[in-house]
Amino acid sequence: MWSDSYDRELKDVFKVQDEIAAAVVVALKAQLSEMHAPASAHRTANTDAYNEYLLGKEAYRTPNVASLTRSVEAYSRAIALDPQFAAAYAALADARLFLESIRNNGRQTDAELKRAFEGASRAVTLDPDLAEGYSARAMVLQQMWDWTGSESDLREALKRDPRDSTARRRYGRLLAILGRIPEAIAAERQAIEADPLDSYAWTYLSQFLLAAGKLNESRAATQRAHEINPNLSEADDVGPTIDLLQGKPEALLAFSKRIHDDALRLWAVAIATQALGRAAESKKSLEELIEKFATTEPTAIAEVYGWRGDDDQALQWLTQAYDLRDPNLYSLNYRVAYAKLRDDSRFAALLRKMRLL
Repeated sequence: MWSDSYDRELKDVFKVQDEIAAAVVVALKAQLSEMHAPASAHRTANTDAYNEYLLGKEAYRTPNVASLTRSVEAYSRAIALDPQFAAAYAALADARLFLESIRNNGRQTDAELKRAFEGASRAVTLDPDLAEGYSARAMVLQQMWDWTGSESDLREALKRDPRDSTARRRYGRLLAILGRIPEAIAAERQAIEADPLDSYAWTYLSQFLLAAGKLNESRAATQRAHEINPNLSEADDVGPTIDLLQGKPEALLAFSKRIHDDALRLWAVAIATQALGRAAESKKSLEELIEKFATTEPTAIAEVYGWRGDDDQALQWLTQAYDLRDPNLYSLNYRVAYAKLRDDSRFAALLRKMRLL
């Protein structure tokens, strides 16, 4: 449909990429949401810096401490080679947050949040048209429980790149955190349209469909997420939760046998055995969960009590989770374990404290 040739020196490789991108738009009469030619996402003329950036992106794909540490180091080298490299600042802020989250059970120190915020803001300052800068800063603001600021930045990111699947997926999750479930579902569908192989978007979609009571659609979405990324199977409890809601707690118990994470395993066993009428086993698992994870997984304990219908204990543990700033509180508005609590004035008061109501 279109072809052209370019004869340039190697140092002009990024300029050639921009020329090709603009020429393709013209040749194919692409319909753009913004009335200008697409700008280059890498924004550096330093080939070595760009190579480090690509290494950082590749390492970021594997969510473990070793790979994320390599990602942080590569992005840092990219910035050292080109201190004006906006995309590297944004990516570094994201990688640092992700790394600290894995190291510290989802939590970040104030110092780390400040450093990540400054890095993402630096990306925005260097290149106000770069969607990734706003998207990265939005994630830092979520960790600070600044939902308004996070939504504003994600809107800015999507204004600059409506097809950015990561920003769209993150926006969907924020909408769910705020309790806007139908909008969250629509945003995740748009993220998947932009990137059909984004397993995280499929996972979020399954969670929000579950919150909306669309069990069959939710199951289909979580199955698709597992097809794309089989490593999600341990962390994703959507399928077994659907089975539980449909009166098949034995499926949740079978799920528990595949789990290596001790807290998640105890959570699953306590809920499943209670539903199966095996009260003594459930009590033993809950007591072990409390003994081992009272300060690190208070929301898991709250969920067990929520499934049991013990509102007072569930709310007591959610209050402790608030005091500990447990990041799992972000799911208050969409986790089905809290469905019966949502009419309780104490639950509403907690949402207000978190600025979620």
